[in-house]
Amino acid sequence: MKELISKVGGRVIPENCGSKEEYLMYLRHLFAYAFAKETIPQDSFVLEVGCGEGYGTSLLSQHVGKIIGLDVDKNTITHASKKYCSENCIFEVYDGVRIPYNDNTFDAVISFQVIEHLQNTINYISEIYRVLKRDGFFILTTPNRTYRLKP
Repeated sequence: MKELISKVGGRVIPENCGSKEEYLMYLRHLFAYAFAKETIPQDSFVLEVGCGEGYGTSLLSQHVGKIIGLDVDKNTITHASKKYCSENCIFEVYDGVRIPYNDNTFDAVISFQVIEHLQNTINYISEIYRVLKRDGFFILTTPNRTYRLKP
C-alpha cells in the first residue's frame, strides 16, 4: 500500500525542536514555505504531497485560496487535522501511490523534503503532473545529500 515510501522520517514538529540541528531543519522547511508564499498566486488551489505535521500547510493557507495536505501516515494526518484544519486548509491520508484527485485539478503542487524518502520517484512525479493544471507549477525541495543525509 505504501510502496513508494522507503521510510518515513524527518517529521518536524516546531515546538519539539530539541537541538540546534532540529531547529535548523525547521528553518529550512520554513524557507520553502516562504518561497512558495511568494511564488504561488493568492487565489490558487494548492496540493501539498507529504504535508507531515501540517504547520507549513497551515502557514500557506493564510495566503492561498485553498490547500489540501496529503500524507501517508494516518496519525500524522489526525494530528494535523486537529491542530491546523480550517475552512481553506484540510488534511487527508492517501496511499502513497495514487493522488486521490482528478487530472488537472490544482494550480500548484508543493512537496518539501519528500522525494528522498521514495522508492518509486517516477510514479510520484507522474501523479503530481497528472493532477496539476497544464499552466500550473510544482515546487519541490530535497536536502543536499553530501551535506545532510547520513549513509
